[in-house]
Amino acid sequence: MTTSIFDAIEREVARDALRRDGALVDVVLRAKCADQTECAPVRGRALIDPGASHTAVEWSALDAVGAQPDGSFSAQGPTSGNVSLPTYPLRVEVDGLGPVDLPRVAATPHLRGQGIDALLGRDVLENSKFTYDGTSGTYKLEMLGGERGGRAAPSALPFVAAGVAAAVGAFAAWLFAPVCVGDAR
Repeated sequence: MTTSIFDAIEREVARDALRRDGALVDVVLRAKCADQTECAPVRGRALIDPGASHTAVEWSALDAVGAQPDGSFSAQGPTSGNVSLPTYPLRVEVDGLGPVDLPRVAATPHLRGQGIDALLGRDVLENSKFTYDGTSGTYKLEMLGGERGGRAAPSALPFVAAGVAAAVGAFAAWLFAPVCVGDAR
C-alpha cells in the first residue's frame, strides 16, 4: 500500500463531452464587499485551464453580489489591443472543498457567454496534479491537502464534464496569451 499527500477522485465522462466541454468543475467564489465583509457566495462552473497562468472569473457574477475590485490587470490578446480588467482578491472553493486564496484574480465579461463562471489557471493548479486522458474520456485533479504556500488546498475533487462550447479553449488562449508569454521556457 502506498501513501500519498494527494487525494483525488477520478470520473469517466463521454469522450465527446470531454473533448467538446473540457474539464469542468463546480466552484464557489468568495469575494469582499465594499464594507469588507464577505459577499454572498457565487456558485458556478469552472474550466480547468493549465494553459492560463492566472485564474479568471466572470465579472457580472462578482458585480451581482456587490464585490469590490481592488486594482486592475492589463491583458492583450493576439486580435485585440490592451484591455484593462478589474482584479479582486478571491477565495476559490473547488467542488465545495477546501479553499484556495488568490490575492489577484482578473474579472472578464466574456466567460458566461461560454457557459462558465471561471477559468482555473496555474495559480490554482500549482499545488496539484492534473491528468487529462482524452482517449479514455477521463480527467483527474489531485490537490495537496492542508496548508501549502499560504493557501489551504482542497483534498478530494470529483469532476464531471458538461455544457461548454469548444471555443472556450481558444478564447482562453486569446485572452491570456500575453500572460503566458513570460512563462514560456
